[in-house]
Amino acid sequence: DLFLIAESPWLDLTTIWSIARVVLGLGFVVFVHELGHFLVAKMCGVKCEKFYIGFDFFDVKIGDTVLIPRALMKWQWGETEYGVGVVPLGGYVKMLGQDDNPSNIEAENQRSLADGKASEAGGPIERDKLDPRSYQAKSVLQRMSIISAGVIFNIIFAVLMAMIAFRSGVNYQPAVCGTTVAGGPGWQANMDGSTIVRIGPKRFDVGYAPFIDVGQEVALQSNGDNSIEVEFIPYGESKSKTMMITGSRTLMPDQKFPLLGLSPDISNKVTGDPKELFSPGYSAENAKPPFEPNDEIIAINGADVSRLTDMKKALVTIFDQDAKFRVRRAVKDNGMETTTQEIDITVPPNPMNLVEFSFSFSPIVAIRDDSPAARAGIKVGDKITAIDGLEIKEIQAVDQRIVKMLREGKETVDLSVIRDGSTDPVNITVEPVFPLAFATMDYGPFPLDSLGVAIEMQPVISFVQPGSHAAEVGLLAGDEVTNVEVVLPESEAKNKRFSKIKKEFQLSKDGVQIGQFLGLASQLPLETKYKLTLKRNDQENASVQIESVRSQDLFLGIRGISMTQVTKTYTSASWGDALILGAKQVKTDLKRIGTFLGKLVTGQMSMTTLGGIGTIGIVATMEANNGTSRLLLFLTMLSANLAIVNLLPIPVLDGGHLMFLTYEGIMRRPVTERVQIALSYLGLFLILGLMLFAIFMDVTRIAGMFT
Repeated sequence: DLFLIAESPWLDLTTIWSIARVVLGLGFVVFVHELGHFLVAKMCGVKCEKFYIGFDFFDVKIGDTVLIPRALMKWQWGETEYGVGVVPLGGYVKMLGQDDNPSNIEAENQRSLADGKASEAGGPIERDKLDPRSYQAKSVLQRMSIISAGVIFNIIFAVLMAMIAFRSGVNYQPAVCGTTVAGGPGWQANMDGSTIVRIGPKRFDVGYAPFIDVGQEVALQSNGDNSIEVEFIPYGESKSKTMMITGSRTLMPDQKFPLLGLSPDISNKVTGDPKELFSPGYSAENAKPPFEPNDEIIAINGADVSRLTDMKKALVTIFDQDAKFRVRRAVKDNGMETTTQEIDITVPPNPMNLVEFSFSFSPIVAIRDDSPAARAGIKVGDKITAIDGLEIKEIQAVDQRIVKMLREGKETVDLSVIRDGSTDPVNITVEPVFPLAFATMDYGPFPLDSLGVAIEMQPVISFVQPGSHAAEVGLLAGDEVTNVEVVLPESEAKNKRFSKIKKEFQLSKDGVQIGQFLGLASQLPLETKYKLTLKRNDQENASVQIESVRSQDLFLGIRGISMTQVTKTYTSASWGDALILGAKQVKTDLKRIGTFLGKLVTGQMSMTTLGGIGTIGIVATMEANNGTSRLLLFLTMLSANLAIVNLLPIPVLDGGHLMFLTYEGIMRRPVTERVQIALSYLGLFLILGLMLFAIFMDVTRIAGMFT
């Protein structure tokens, strides 16, 4: 949809300030973890030689000239050197007799000895020979306390950060669905416009329950092909319904985990940015009088609206007519007092741009529950070829054709259906309904919501408009389109609006990119050129170039108005309530992260879902743009993540140290130095490998944002 959602630019002052807060926030999370180690070590009498945020591994230099020193800042206070290292990938506390670097373990063990003489490797610790202030001189219980303190502090401060966020008020998108991916689980369950009540045991109708948690719960509760109990209130109804729904792993390209295929709804409020009120070339540009920033749309042709789904529904029946938008506008009188007034704005219809040829389409791949098609006995595998005897040539015209019939009072339509491989169609009478919205061609099959069926398009041309430019350049029915390149007119080549659109489509049998191409072509300027690469009789032909034309009888369901997201604010009634909710949030985050790691290990989640410091920085900045409370909740999740990951039984992590200490406590002797070094190297290589892989995934994702 180019009912645009207003977004913040990445290089404005607000975002720069958000980035600064993110840097401070991430540093604080690391600081808290290391502070736990440091304070408990001090309480146990261990000498702490360094306390660093970041690592001071090396100087950044050219030749002998140091460009950036290994420590960006450092100072000595008592026996401890405090500092900020040049490598921003964590932090550490350097204790006498303890080092995570395997190459330093032997030297640290030697430094732990008061007389400098090594004890028998692997034998019982001789306490009288150890420096009493060394880490090694402390009991197993004390060392366990020191090692686990970082994780404990992370959890404590995670609760406190969440408490502050909830008491201050958190902005979030509520669990209200706008649209669904056609053919997907949510679409089949008729969840368009619905309000999510519950996903499994997780409730979304009480407290703080953002829409983003819906996808997380589906992904984490799914185990292979199991069904999940979903409770929701269908659009326009007051009572909830409960269904067992199985998430799909194939709704979008490169999808890594099961989803229902839901997207959040958008508000009825126009963006506050005067430069982004509407999409250039759309009918909203010709609205009379014009829209103004922050207008609130409250009715369309007399039908009350409170969100985008309402607006789309109201526009469906008048897709080819002028629409009268009633808006509530804040105005200031001469006394500078703000009042509101209601204004009627007329917006003309939005003709669709067509490429003058049609793609063939497959039999039905999905049928919506309790839909006209389901009630009429239509089945998956059936192919609809005609409506009331009129052949279907442009699949995007079907819903609009049926809406016209319904407006004229027609209650049924006759579908010609080819079934079970037969060449002779059967006639099936269906009672269609007004669709909630006209579908946009994007991911997944193409829906005919007036009937409740979804089909997939194929990259083979089925029809070329006689006398059209497409016919003049030689396009023929039966040609297979293998590639499409979009060439914007010079006047629009540098238009910011088109800077991130997809410029090339590799069409495939799954129909996904076909829908993306047609959806984009229907909205791009008429002067846009499309270079098609064709395959005819299994022979690659030279590419041909076509243009789009303005349709006389097909229209976009939208008018090009730029709307903002639906947001709510959750504020705890008291600090006590905020503390309880903060603890619940941390518990939820810990459970989710543990489940995610378990699915990674068992192969139920792809390793490509991992992200590193780049992904963390981008997501944290986006959250900071939505307010300090949202950033605090992200840091809460990050603290829980740090706690869980550090407890993994991998040498060089806190969990690895606890594993060695557990062995020592049971066996009454430490792990031999040789084994400890070998396992520590193994753990170090594993962690470095995962970090490099995560950084690679970051680079891949970030590069994808600019292609």
